[in-house]
Amino acid sequence: MDEAATTTDLAATVATTQQGLVVSFSGSASGGTAPYSYRWNFGDGTSSTQQNPQHTYAAAGSYSVILTVTDAQDRPHQPLNRWCLILRLLLHLLVIAMA
Repeated sequence: MDEAATTTDLAATVATTQQGLVVSFSGSASGGTAPYSYRWNFGDGTSSTQQNPQHTYAAAGSYSVILTVTDAQDRPHQPLNRWCLILRLLLHLLVIAMA
C-alpha cells in the first residue's frame, strides 16, 4: 500500500532589531514516511536544515523563502503556501525600507 502524500506547511514570525530583520520560521510535515528532513532557502544565499530556524536579514529587499521537506523515502515536497510567506516578508521589508 502506498503511503499518503507528504504535506508541508510553513509559517514565519517577523521582528525588527538593530541587527536587521529577524525571522523565526517553522515548518511541519505529515503523510509520507517519517522522519522528515527540512531544507530552507532564505533567498539571500543562506540556508538551514533545521525544522524551525531563525534567520536575520541584514538589508531590506525581496527574498523568496522556500522550504523543501523530504520524507524517509526521499520524496521531496514544497508547500504551495510559500508564496503567501514570500508576500508577507516582502511587505514587511518594504515597510522597513521606507522607515
